[in-house]
Amino acid sequence: MVSMVPQAVLPLDEDRVAAALGNRERYSDGAGRFLVQRSFGTVEVVVVGPPAAALVLRCRWPRRISVDHQARVRDVVDMANRTSSGPALSLTVTDRGEIVVLAQGAHWLPAGVTDAQLAGIVGRAMDDLPRALAALDHAFPDPFGMS
Repeated sequence: MVSMVPQAVLPLDEDRVAAALGNRERYSDGAGRFLVQRSFGTVEVVVVGPPAAALVLRCRWPRRISVDHQARVRDVVDMANRTSSGPALSLTVTDRGEIVVLAQGAHWLPAGVTDAQLAGIVGRAMDDLPRALAALDHAFPDPFGMS
């Protein structure tokens, strides 16, 4: 049942994001950036400001893959971005010739957010970020069975 009690729309800030993260084990740099360790990797949660106006949540695919597979990885990333309304995937190539893939969602919140909305954004990201990266695990199975 959905509560009909109105909730205050409050400015986004680091303390509210910490509360929305709940009991998840995390590290904070004290400047609006949190790292949350999850079974699939580390989720970075960033309050963008000042003043705090956006919340960015991102996770890196925990594997790196050779640039030799760039065309196939790009196809998987492009297909995921075209067919999903979830987090956006992007890829970069490191100086060592490895491909790094990120799943990211950004929420523009300059007018503020309720506690329930903030908890929903964080909770959905914790589910959606690994789901977005799962297509890569399926397309590129870990030869050592570590995925």
